[in-house]
Amino acid sequence: MQGFENFIPTNLKADNGLDEEVLMEANIDEIETVLALTNDDEDNLMA
Repeated sequence: MQGFENFIPTNLKADNGLDEEVLMEANIDEIETVLALTNDDEDNLMA
């Protein structure tokens, strides 16, 4: 994804999307779109 940030303002975070502290650190309350990408559909929906 190198160079991708030149096209769209991004905040990329690879971590546990179910962890509230991780989400707060990623400024979840200030972003429009969240992509939760795991091998577990239930976890993706909970994030």
